[in-house]
Amino acid sequence: MAVDRAKITKSVVDKAQYKGKDGSRYILWDSGLSGFGLRVYPSGRKSYVLSYRHHGRKRLMVLGNHGATTAAEARNKAIE
Repeated sequence: MAVDRAKITKSVVDKAQYKGKDGSRYILWDSGLSGFGLRVYPSGRKSYVLSYRHHGRKRLMVLGNHGATTAAEARNKAIE
């Protein structure tokens, strides 16, 4: 399985398109900040996410939806 990585910026987010299959989860991971990414839904909706581990279990936290939250704001939330 190939992993897509890019610096999550406004222009990258605007160009991002769903590349999953049969409704599977598609996340474009940030190349600079570990665990930070952009989830693209089959409908075209986009949200910023943070992958982390809690008590040994992998979790995915939504930091905000694109439009209501900018890429820079989401990155700052992920750093916190």
